[in-house]
Amino acid sequence: MDGFLQTSHPSFLRLNVQKVSCLLAFLFFQLTFALPDFTLTVTKTDESCLGNGTLTFAVSGTDPAASVEYKIYQLPDLINAISVQTNNFLGGRASGTYRVIATQSLNGETNSQMQEITINNVIVPLAYTLSSTHAVCGPDAAITVTPTSGNAVQFEIISGPVIRSLQSSPVFSLIPAGTYEVRVFDNCGVGWVVTHTVISDAASLTVSPIGFPDEMLPTCDSVNIANSLTASAGDALSYPLNVEYTIFPPGGGTPIVITKTVASGETASADVSAEIPLYYDQPYYVNVKVTDNCGNIFFRNDNLIDIKLKALLSAEDAKCGQKFLSVRASFYRPDITVQWLSTPPGFDPVAFNAAHPGPFSLLPINYGSYDQPVPWGFYKVKITDGCGRTAEAETTLIYQDPHPVADIQPYVGCESNKSLVKIKIPGFLIVTAILTAAPSAYPFPIPDDVSDQITENDGVVLDHLITGQYSIHLVDDCGNVYDFNFFVPDTQTSTTSLARPDCEFGKGSVRIRGSSTTLTSAVMTSAPAEFQTPVPYDVGFNLTPNGTFSMSGLPPGIYIFHVTDSCGLSHDVTVNVVGYAESQNDFSLTPHCGSFDFLLNYTSTASGGETFWLQKLNTVTNTWGHPLTGVAYIDGDIPSNLNSYPIANNTINLNLTFTGQFRIVKYYQSFNDGSAGEFKECIKPIREFEFTGEFEIIGFEKITCNGALADIRVLTNGVPPLTYKIIRKNGQPFFFDNGNNNVFTNLEQAVYTFEVQHACGHIAVGDADVAQLPSLANAVQPGNLELCDDASNDGQETFDLSSQDAVILGTQIPTDYTLTYHTSLADATLGANPLPASFTSGNTTIYARLKYNGSATECFDIVQFQLIVHPYPVPDMAQVWPMCEGNSVTITAPLGFDSYSWSTGQHTRSITVSQSGPIVLTVTDDGCSGDFAVDVVVSSVPTIQHIDTSDWTQNDNTIAIILEQGNGDYLFSIDGVHYQASNVFNNLPPGGYTVYVKDSIGDCGIATGDVFLLTYPRFFTPNGDGFNDFWKIKFSEIEPHLMTYIFDRYGKLITGFLPDSPGWDGKLNGQPLPSTDYWFLVVREDGKEFRGHFAMKR
Repeated sequence: MDGFLQTSHPSFLRLNVQKVSCLLAFLFFQLTFALPDFTLTVTKTDESCLGNGTLTFAVSGTDPAASVEYKIYQLPDLINAISVQTNNFLGGRASGTYRVIATQSLNGETNSQMQEITINNVIVPLAYTLSSTHAVCGPDAAITVTPTSGNAVQFEIISGPVIRSLQSSPVFSLIPAGTYEVRVFDNCGVGWVVTHTVISDAASLTVSPIGFPDEMLPTCDSVNIANSLTASAGDALSYPLNVEYTIFPPGGGTPIVITKTVASGETASADVSAEIPLYYDQPYYVNVKVTDNCGNIFFRNDNLIDIKLKALLSAEDAKCGQKFLSVRASFYRPDITVQWLSTPPGFDPVAFNAAHPGPFSLLPINYGSYDQPVPWGFYKVKITDGCGRTAEAETTLIYQDPHPVADIQPYVGCESNKSLVKIKIPGFLIVTAILTAAPSAYPFPIPDDVSDQITENDGVVLDHLITGQYSIHLVDDCGNVYDFNFFVPDTQTSTTSLARPDCEFGKGSVRIRGSSTTLTSAVMTSAPAEFQTPVPYDVGFNLTPNGTFSMSGLPPGIYIFHVTDSCGLSHDVTVNVVGYAESQNDFSLTPHCGSFDFLLNYTSTASGGETFWLQKLNTVTNTWGHPLTGVAYIDGDIPSNLNSYPIANNTINLNLTFTGQFRIVKYYQSFNDGSAGEFKECIKPIREFEFTGEFEIIGFEKITCNGALADIRVLTNGVPPLTYKIIRKNGQPFFFDNGNNNVFTNLEQAVYTFEVQHACGHIAVGDADVAQLPSLANAVQPGNLELCDDASNDGQETFDLSSQDAVILGTQIPTDYTLTYHTSLADATLGANPLPASFTSGNTTIYARLKYNGSATECFDIVQFQLIVHPYPVPDMAQVWPMCEGNSVTITAPLGFDSYSWSTGQHTRSITVSQSGPIVLTVTDDGCSGDFAVDVVVSSVPTIQHIDTSDWTQNDNTIAIILEQGNGDYLFSIDGVHYQASNVFNNLPPGGYTVYVKDSIGDCGIATGDVFLLTYPRFFTPNGDGFNDFWKIKFSEIEPHLMTYIFDRYGKLITGFLPDSPGWDGKLNGQPLPSTDYWFLVVREDGKEFRGHFAMKR
């Protein structure tokens, strides 16, 4: 700039002035034309059909001259935009959260606005149920579609006895019985097919064998026949019924056909009759054919007809035990004449029937009456009817003495020592009844006239007779006299027993009840060898409060129970216990389009109301429940219509329109231990199976690397064969049939609508934006691998890199890819230096390279993750924790850890213990645990037992401190300041000492003791100068009983004194002794002796 100002060339000056002007103009433009802030608005349509979500963008407040670009990201990937575009619409979107960044650009200046929006999945899957009425007569049934989910808009029958094209009504009327495939379309074009069977309800009827309704023939050459027509259970007869009889004459000839019509009648049954030719006493056959209103035909063929006149001679009751005769006939024509071929003496036919021998037009023809008996004996009769046909019959009348009969009915329970007694004389009426003998407890005087208790039908009725022997005097209406004895039994109670298989395999159960009594005790007296408890075994604890005995968990076999009832009577009850076992569990599944049938054939030893139920697994809650309503079944509950679907055993279960994982549950009732209740509910799953039946497009995948053209694979969960088509491109009609190939090749970047059709006729529709599908090689971002360091705490651990394989591959087929791991991005890019699966390392970054194997050009993707080694946690704290005997100690770990766990079972940072020994603390930090051992050591207050000394020297004396046995390690001192581990102190001068003892690790107390190290003067000078005038043992005062003896050098005792003496003054008997050596003997309080010598100097 300095050079610019100093230049003297005008042209140069003009040039620079121009530059300055341009610069000023540029700055003015920048200040004047800064881009304005603007507003971004994003609207969406939710995904109501597969892949049909949309995003629409609008901006306001932008510079009119600026351009706007939109970058769209689908979370969580905020690195790679799924689209960069300038138009304001993006379709073909699946549910998810999207971030839209709008960038305004003008002359190199930019500013942006960002919005996030969520496209919700509001797809409601199409689901429906089918119901139908039964076809009674041909095409008179109807199928009704009931949508339970989704928006059903069109309906059709694509397979079955009849086909129906698309219709808007959910009802298909006027269809015959059969199996149909019904397809329903929702508003997304998704079509779902369900197979349904319409059942024929035409009555299945049974034609009875031919019967003969009349004894009398209509003519001599014809006979009336009849049949009953009965509908099967649950069915109804369909009127009118046309009945055709075909008669085949004996010996051949043209069959004769007779028809009858039953116009109406009962729904369950109808009777039909006809008059047909009679070929007397010759066998011939008749066929019966019945046609109902629906055209159904039923037969009863080869009915044998073989008819001739029959006579019957019977004896009827007359008074006083006698008889009269009655003549009857069948297959006859009136009138009848009678001829007696044989009779006993005294029988006159005319005397007994004034119209004999006939002709008689009415039957029966009686000879005699109740008041006119005939003689006893043999009778033979011959009859001739109006057609001249004859028949014979015979009978013998034999007199039998009458005898009274007693019907003794004991009352129930403990009242069974009393009975209701009914006494009758067959053929006679009792007119007099007198009890002539009875037990002493009978409440009335004997004889007792009980004639007032005679009834016409039951004879003598005696109520509440007590047990015992009775005699009764009877007179009948014919004057016969009877003396009859009978016995009324004593109390007779009984029991009932029932065995049922238990809920447990191989075990059974039993129940014993009293009949109108309760049980008061029960003892098992016999059992099979498999029963472990010795018998007899008192099982009275299994009596229920109402006096019933029940017991479960019994091995199979024969058991005997001795029970006593409330009447005091005992019973030995033998029961055969059968264990629970299955002998058949056959299951046959018949899948259809959208539905299934199955046949269950299940047999077991179970009894007690066996029922079977179907349940479906809820994969979200992992609970079983009702297949249709989803109501959860609670384990242990009795299955019901609320939480389970009832099914039939040994029967085909039809039209089940459920999908998923199923189980069949069997329920039956067994007996429980009476202590827990009489009954036990047995609920057993006996079969699991799966019927998916599902079909939908579950996704799309690009099987090429990113480029202008792409190959797209359509993914479904359907079972081949499937047909694949494109029906729209960018929302416009576009048709391409790809046949059974689910891979569409060389597709341009666009939004396509794909259609897949199942062999059942299901149609699935879905949209895919080819440009936005991930590349062929798509590495999924894994989490970090984290390990805890071991106790070495070296920061190194061995990682299993292959544990990331499944995450990185995602849903991609492992055999189509090569996955390697690298320590640098450069190596991963080149595929160089792959790491082993087992890799030892500290904290570092790993790069995973996923390469597609089938591409001619390399197609790979790279993701990275961290290897993290967490340090082994070690608390900084003391390892030894002292504790005084009888006390406790609180151990506190340092702060900073996530959790604390002691081997004592506590989980706090501090614990208080009162016992010695090792304790392990486990601390956790960042998910890693470490163990740290501490030792609690017990110390006690020391107790000095005694103190040993070695003295009498000037500077080489010793003190040894002896302790009582105690817990702890101890330190010793003779000045209370300086302590040592040894209990012995050496090289000590004589004098008084205080010893100190304390424990080495704690502060449990100090023990002390006083001790003196003795010595003696080596000389003394008893010259009266006040110094060394007396000789005695120094510090001897601490032992009051210490005795000192003085001897001359010849061993002569001079004197002796105690510690309280001033000592020896050098005299014997008041006279000074000469200067020389003298000897002494010291006897201490503990008996120890010490000898020495000293010098006396004057």
